[in-house]
Amino acid sequence: MDPESGSTAPGRTPDPAALRRARAFVTDPETRFALQAALPEWDLAADDGDIRTAIGALAGGASPALILVDLDGAPYPVGSIHELASVCEAGATVVALGSQDDARYSRAILNTGIADYLIKPIAPARLREVVASTFAGDRDRRRRGRSAGFTGTGGSGATTLLAATAITAAARGRYVAVLDLNRAFSALPFLLDVQPAPGLDELLESAAAGAPDPDLVAAAQVAQSDRLAVFGYRWNPPLPLAPSFRSVGQLVAELCTRFHLVLVDPEAHGRIAVLRDCDVQVLVSEPTRIGTLRSARASAALGPGASVVDVRNRTRALGRSATRRALRASGADREPDVEFPFADLLPELSDWGHLAKRLPRSLPRRLRKPLDRLVDRLDTPGPEAARDGRPAVRAAA
Repeated sequence: MDPESGSTAPGRTPDPAALRRARAFVTDPETRFALQAALPEWDLAADDGDIRTAIGALAGGASPALILVDLDGAPYPVGSIHELASVCEAGATVVALGSQDDARYSRAILNTGIADYLIKPIAPARLREVVASTFAGDRDRRRRGRSAGFTGTGGSGATTLLAATAITAAARGRYVAVLDLNRAFSALPFLLDVQPAPGLDELLESAAAGAPDPDLVAAAQVAQSDRLAVFGYRWNPPLPLAPSFRSVGQLVAELCTRFHLVLVDPEAHGRIAVLRDCDVQVLVSEPTRIGTLRSARASAALGPGASVVDVRNRTRALGRSATRRALRASGADREPDVEFPFADLLPELSDWGHLAKRLPRSLPRRLRKPLDRLVDRLDTPGPEAARDGRPAVRAAA
């Protein structure tokens, strides 16, 4: 893609001029005039049409930094905003405009994660205030994607689920980075059918001193597809030194400026510290008493401020009712956020390194539904994320 387009495709950094580009889709001339009066310093292109027009116009192209969409006439405005999120690139800020002045309606619109919802007639001063507030502060925070660290008890399939989640999210149009921090053997590149590029150790060393060198970031990644990039260690004894927590945090923060989702597989050394630094912590466990208790201990170690997604993965053909009774009897029974039924397809594909070749098109519905649910949980920020300057738009179900 054109580096001046403002694209956040893997390995690309947007041109600063692209941060002042805006595009509006409005249904009436009065609103168009108000937008032009409010944003004279912006490179504003205004089109006739509502949010459905915006979805069609932005699909497959680069997103400007600011998008203003008219909800008047849209039969399903909340669903349309989620659809718009799926075609927008990371860092795009959306402001919705409309005539419906109803508290319940406004709350539903704001809960999608957009920057604001403004009632017509639009006051130019109010729009300027919203835009100035949204774009104030550090540019990298505005363009920040989401990071998720995966961990699990032995044999729970956490690494396999991370790889399957990455493929699923990329297939849904998100730009995804996978970071495998295991120095002895990087399983994720194998599962994703790529050979890791050399240079992850140098990249982490660079990150220890501050923001990592963009050239090193580009050199250390290998593209599994046009929307999925993989970072991992190449096998080359002796093992490189373990990176510092600071360097890992700096690298993940940098990747979050380039990708919608950054999925991290930490090694045993310092696992909890790396997980705490991620936006979301995915804890994978088997539906057994020991698996559930170990997952609960990991959740406790992360602390009360963690954003944990509890995933139950049935890696063995255990009877559901028998498992439930055993867990209840041990006092470890609880409802997970996402549950995967037993299916030997994922372990079979993983053993042969064919995961990337077969997913997601070969997945049965019983696996596709929980994978979609997991991607939704990782890809949709809560209200606090929208307030603290992270990207305003995310894909949702």
